[in-house]
Parts: sequence; C-alpha cells; structure tokens
Amino acid sequence: MVSYPPALYYLEQLGFGELILPFILFFAIVYAVLEKVDVFKDKKIKMVLALALALLAVLPHATGAGYLGGIDPVEKLNQILPSGVLILLVTLLVLVLSAVVGGPTGSAKDKFIPGTVGIVAFLAFLVVVLKAIAPDIMPGWLDWLGDPSMQALIVMVTIAAIVLYYISSPGSSTTNAQESFITKAKKVYNDLYG
Repeated sequence: MVSYPPALYYLEQLGFGELILPFILFFAIVYAVLEKVDVFKDKKIKMVLALALALLAVLPHATGAGYLGGIDPVEKLNQILPSGVLILLVTLLVLVLSAVVGGPTGSAKDKFIPGTVGIVAFLAFLVVVLKAIAPDIMPGWLDWLGDPSMQALIVMVTIAAIVLYYISSPGSSTTNAQESFITKAKKVYNDLYG
C-alpha cells in the first residue's frame, strides 16, 4: 500500500510544485491564447511557441538565474493561485445556487445575476493579481481584506444573501424552484441515458 505523504514529499523534492505544475499551467495558458487568437494556422507552430514561452517562464526560476526586472512569474503564480481558485469556486457555487434556487429561466433577472457575479469575480481576481504583482497598490485601510478569516466571512455572507434573495423574491416560490430543478435534472438524465 502506498503512503501518500511520502509520495507527495518525493514529488515536491523532484520540483513538481515549483517547476512542473507552473510549466504545465504556463504552457496551457499560452497555447489556449494562441488557439483563440489564431495568428498561426499550424498547430505545431503554436505548440513550439507555447513550449518556448513556458520554458522561458520556468527555467530561470529553476536555475536561480533571475529575471529581468526581478519579478519571478513562478513565485507570483504561487501567490495568485490560492486566492484565484477560491474566487473561482465561490463564483461557480453562486452560479449553481442561482440556477437551482432561481425560478423560470429567460427572465432579465436570470441574465443579471450571472453577469453581476462574473463582473465581481473578475474584479476580485484583478485585485488578487495586482496585490501579488505590486503589494503596495492597495490602500492601507483595505488591509483587512487580506485576512483569510475575513475573506471567508464575506464569502459566506454573500452566498447567504444571494440564497435569501432568491428564496424571498416575489414570483419565485420554493416549490416552483424545486419543480424547476427536478425538471432540469430529468432533462439531464434523459439526455445522458436516453
């Protein structure tokens, strides 16, 4: 039987978290951007370019050679990812809750909430990125936002407020929302299993 902590420790000694994962992430992001922009028609050129840029981002960190300007992209990535993943999870949770608790689809309210959630998530992620790149950019009176317990409290209060808004809003009863959810679940089941 394999013991997980020594296996994870061994992967960390090999540089999995500091080199391999950032390389894969940089490669995937650059390749996805090249695919979306579609400057080069040949996929091999996109692959080689993404590989070269990912290696340029990770190799100086691995060798300790340093970067121009002194900003290490791997360190900045390691600062951004925990908060970025938390923002992504909260955004997905809010969107799922709004879809499950919400009433009939197609109304203006159904389009407003996901759009608002997307804008707020983008702004929160922008603050996280800017704070990682330039820590002095945030004013001193907003330092309390960096406290993880305060972030968790804000997330919980926001989710509770959105759920309460949907439950108590006129025109969408709880039974209507449950019927809508059951109808959607049946449709998904029928689409998957015929």
